[in-house]
Amino acid sequence: MAVKQVQRKIIQVGNSDGVSLPKEVLNHLDAQKGDVVSFSLEENGRVTFKKHESYQIDGITSEFLKDVESAIEDYDEMLRNLANR
Repeated sequence: MAVKQVQRKIIQVGNSDGVSLPKEVLNHLDAQKGDVVSFSLEENGRVTFKKHESYQIDGITSEFLKDVESAIEDYDEMLRNLANR
């Protein structure tokens, strides 16, 4: 359950639509201008987002890590279901 709710209006930003984030939300995310946020779209219509954490591992490219992250996102539910059998 949310401790605090914040509302914003959807605005036009160039040819796209956008939502500004108030400072209290950025502080809560420990995010700042230029950081990347990841959105999760749930079946019930809920959208959650969090600051995207980048990882640095010697010998592993960021492209590989993006591919692994994408595969985990794509197959997360299936893998959890298999683990719970």
